[in-house]
Amino acid sequence: MIKVYRAIKTNDLTQDFSENKACIKLDDKGNPIRPFKMEVCGLNSKSLYQVLGMKGHDGRDWRCWSGEPVYFPCQFEGWLKHESDLDGGIGVDIVSNGQILRDETGNLQYIKWRAWHGKQVIGQDKQQVRMGDMVMLADSTGASGGNHLHESLKWCDINGKAIKTNNGYYGAISPEFYDFENTFVGDVIEVKKKEMTIKELINKLLVNLQVYLRDIFK
Repeated sequence: MIKVYRAIKTNDLTQDFSENKACIKLDDKGNPIRPFKMEVCGLNSKSLYQVLGMKGHDGRDWRCWSGEPVYFPCQFEGWLKHESDLDGGIGVDIVSNGQILRDETGNLQYIKWRAWHGKQVIGQDKQQVRMGDMVMLADSTGASGGNHLHESLKWCDINGKAIKTNNGYYGAISPEFYDFENTFVGDVIEVKKKEMTIKELINKLLVNLQVYLRDIFK
């Protein structure tokens, strides 16, 4: 199972997977107005996900500040792909280097982590990415009602094209298939670095001790 951490420092989850909290304005004939802009659900509005033919939200939304760094939060390595949409949204996909996650049938599949509503993508297409690498600056581009990071995991093919798009979530993976921990990935990386430093010190001490004991018993 894939481990996933929080991609930004700000810890404010505003909408989780499968929820329906985002609505868009309708014109006088009841048709959605583009470009989509989010608003509180009420009169003359409609669920964004219903308009898009979805069951609900296909990921997680985290409130943030404009320009907040976004880091790749998953325990797999992959390659970067720039993305954009008709509403002016800017995003980035990190596509796994191999088939690493089992689907509902038990078959291993390629997956991608997607981040959206960004100000700027950090990195070039096809660039290799590891957990903890900065990949985007957050913002409110596209169908958004304010600065936030939208992120999701999706089933995909070797080229990063979404598959299983008829699952009601445009191919997004339900959290039941992966292990999410609400800890900032940057903090996880720092802990791992400290653990490595401690291990290196212990190994150095052991080597020095072996040399010392060898010299004593010569």
